Amino acid sequence: MTTLASRRSIALLAARSLAAGIVATTLVSARAGDDDAAAAAATTRWRELLDAPLEAVVRRDLGWITSVRDDAIAELADEAARTRIAELVAQQRERPVLEVDVPVDRTVAYEGYRPGNEATGLAAVHAPGADLKRPYHVWRSGRWSVLTATDGRREQLFVAAVFRAVAILRVRYPAIHEALFGEPRAPAAQLARIRARAPDKAVHFINRTVHHAVILDGGFDAIAKSRYELGSRRAADPAREGEADAALAGVDIFDNVAVTWVNRAGIEGWRAENIYGEGPPLRAWLRYLRDGLVETLVHEGLHHLLRRDKNVRELFWAIVETVPATFGGKTAKTCEEAFVANVSAGIFEEAGGISKEVTGYYRRLFRSQHVARLGLDAERPSDRAIALRAILERRTERGAETLEDLLSFDPTD
Repeated sequence: MTTLASRRSIALLAARSLAAGIVATTLVSARAGDDDAAAAAATTRWRELLDAPLEAVVRRDLGWITSVRDDAIAELADEAARTRIAELVAQQRERPVLEVDVPVDRTVAYEGYRPGNEATGLAAVHAPGADLKRPYHVWRSGRWSVLTATDGRREQLFVAAVFRAVAILRVRYPAIHEALFGEPRAPAAQLARIRARAPDKAVHFINRTVHHAVILDGGFDAIAKSRYELGSRRAADPAREGEADAALAGVDIFDNVAVTWVNRAGIEGWRAENIYGEGPPLRAWLRYLRDGLVETLVHEGLHHLLRRDKNVRELFWAIVETVPATFGGKTAKTCEEAFVANVSAGIFEEAGGISKEVTGYYRRLFRSQHVARLGLDAERPSDRAIALRAILERRTERGAETLEDLLSFDPTD
């Protein structure tokens, strides 16, 4: 049962985005037939793109991925075209995300086929694992890279879908985009956030996220997974940061890369069907690219945020460090997933745009899997569950009236 307090906590989560002018959209029954037809038309357009001639695909410029709004940017230079794309997204803010038509950003460029850690954006990773040293096809624009293990029509459509999702998040959910994917804060600004919460805290390091990478691959049992890759440790450099601050003396700075893996087998098969129901796998995959992928970027972005700001917010430190050290990796993973599923679902339940299939899927995971496995809703909770709850209640940022409140945080704070 949703209490007034839990509804208030969810509302607070998206309040800044709503104040920025976002119009919440929900699929009401009166429009259900029209919405279904529009969604089918949107996915049909992308299905037809998969018949593109091979000679267009091998150019790897994504030029074969056309939009009904391509004429709006045809005569514009790259940066002007990006501005126009943002305007086009804003004009469609009342439409479900699945239906939003976005031309391909021309600043997206193919970098080549190379080891992932040699790609421009990922070169900052200090100790790349074997999965990052594998060769990938790499596309990049600004502080975003998309890597694919293989190359073809579906892979390139995925690349375009990622940059489409980023454009939608930037315009339609600006507060969330800024919190998860915005420009990296200057070290002094990040230090000020720490000091605002704990003036006397000893600060030994500052995390900054300087690049985001999305990798289409496989070999794991989930829709997506993430890893916050540390960059090399360095000292604050006034010439580099553009500022001198004595408070940064002795503080190590890490310029890190937020990496998200998307499971190709999952989104082309059983995982997408779990969200959208039975039907042709291709249909579920196309719906995921146009709808669920937006949630995936936010979902994994929340995991990255927990690590970036773990020494900023006491709750984040508890999730990332205290719970694993106290209860072990399995409980810690479930606990973190409970927080992330709850927060992500709450964002889109309040702000709208994403389909109810997606938000409902993660709301079900939150209650029927994550909370149940933690034992937090048991009539007679175990000592382990009681101890976990005590740790979280001491650090909660939203109170503990409901589990939705206890297992929550505001990513924009």
